[in-house]
Amino acid sequence: MLLERLRGPIDTRRREVWLVMGPYWPFCLSLTTSLMVVIPLLLLVLFWSVIPRPALLAYLGLTVVALIALATVACRDPGLVEHIPFEPPESVNTTNRRGKWVYNDVTESWRPRGAQYDRDINAVVREFDHVCPFTGTAIGGNNLTCFYAFVVAVQLLIYTSLGFLAWGVWIVHSDGYTPPSQ
Repeated sequence: MLLERLRGPIDTRRREVWLVMGPYWPFCLSLTTSLMVVIPLLLLVLFWSVIPRPALLAYLGLTVVALIALATVACRDPGLVEHIPFEPPESVNTTNRRGKWVYNDVTESWRPRGAQYDRDINAVVREFDHVCPFTGTAIGGNNLTCFYAFVVAVQLLIYTSLGFLAWGVWIVHSDGYTPPSQ
């Protein structure tokens, strides 16, 4: 009883994190985002008068979808675990001594089983997968699905970019290039 008064109740409400900037956000902003913007814009400018406009607009839409997918991964909370200095009661009161919580010496905090500390981000993340420099942040339980959507969208964007480049070069080679009328 006295020990609980000294420790204080554990706040079970989780704070809602609205925006997260991971440790590699400069890399994400300077390389990933710029490549996802510059290459499609360059292809749109080069082949605007060669490739049919509906195809180019669909390509532009795919670029926007890939950028939104990147933003949802890069700015979403990956599942950060707050610092818990004392063992939670639900871990102490279990019949299984292994408990639901594990003490982490590095953070000097308790973490739930399945959460992992990563030194790159200096935090504990639930269902930690990896740290991705291309998205600039850790990939964990809260943003793993968004990461998969980003990977699919960026792959589609890469293959579509290569297809548009080949299509545009083939049209210019076979028909010649006519600049847009002014």
